[in-house]
Amino acid sequence: MNRLTISIAAAALLVSACGKDKTAPPKLEGVSMEQAQVFAENLLTALTKCDNAAIAAAHDTDAMLKIAVTGSGLTVAERDGVIQGAKQSFEPAAQFCGPMQPDNHFKLLKVHEHGETTRALYRVLSEDGVNYIDFVLGKTSADAPVRAHDYYIYMTGELMTETFRDLIGTMASPTERNSVFATSQAMQRAREMLMQQRYAEAKSELDSLSPALKKQKSIMLLQVQAAMHLDEATYEASITAFEKSFPDSPALDLVSIDGFVMREQWDDAMAAVERLDKRVGGDTYLMFLRANLFAAAKKYDKAKESAEKALADEPTLVDAMWTLLTVALETQSFAEAAALLKRLETEFEVEMDPGVMAVEPLYAEFLQSDEYKTWLAGRGN
Repeated sequence: MNRLTISIAAAALLVSACGKDKTAPPKLEGVSMEQAQVFAENLLTALTKCDNAAIAAAHDTDAMLKIAVTGSGLTVAERDGVIQGAKQSFEPAAQFCGPMQPDNHFKLLKVHEHGETTRALYRVLSEDGVNYIDFVLGKTSADAPVRAHDYYIYMTGELMTETFRDLIGTMASPTERNSVFATSQAMQRAREMLMQQRYAEAKSELDSLSPALKKQKSIMLLQVQAAMHLDEATYEASITAFEKSFPDSPALDLVSIDGFVMREQWDDAMAAVERLDKRVGGDTYLMFLRANLFAAAKKYDKAKESAEKALADEPTLVDAMWTLLTVALETQSFAEAAALLKRLETEFEVEMDPGVMAVEPLYAEFLQSDEYKTWLAGRGN
């Protein structure tokens, strides 16, 4: 869950009702493709460097919050309280990089038009896998700078402002109003535990939320994120629960891939990757995922072909090299495995540790081969 979601939850519903808010969402000027391309490249630089000031300048937080509360059912005073509270604690950079997201790696895939909006789509890689974020661009006036006023997150299958609005609606219900502080604190603790890799504690914290909140898409996705690092049965159960609760969600293609793999439903997993690839308009990383699925299904020729294609399209994609190495070891192509190990060390600056290799079952037969001895001797250490 995004930090802004928690900020909104903490700020919501703290004042008495005084008439429902009927304010229309802010109207935004269009952005040319040329303007969007410049913005997208600058934002990529800011995200890569985790430049807090530049990332903050790229966001129009005021407009984003006003869009989020539109149609939420809040009163005017409640709306103003939510916006004020969220603005005080919202740090745009913290959503994407820095201490809370230390291992995120971004790639700009394309600038494109989506309906009446112009967007910039990025791939995000982290230890939890792949995600895509599609920033919605606009200007508050013809002379104003281009900024992001919203973003579509593929892992949730909706715009961030929609996630905020749903959560506000749940917490605005009579059964949740009295526990808003305790709930927002529990959500914040759970997120911090996830960032600290205290996954079992995070799951327990999320389990303590009310039944209504536990049915929220954003909360269930936090459950999936926590369960991913626990036992396989818990992870699969969290995926299955999400699938049953949101059977038509666009997020399913990302969420369900691991579930299909655990159930060895290779065709379903591949179909999910294909749908996701179509939605993003093509991404080399998804060719690498295909390679992994083929390898898991022991279709090694197709795995090798897909991994080589991914590397040809994106030569720095080291993950594809590991897939090729896995295929070479599984098929006992030891000369090829030795050549790949050399490439990993020379081209990708990966330090292979023979001690670690010695305890990995995948390397067992390779370690007995002449090709391994030759590779080891050639390293000079």
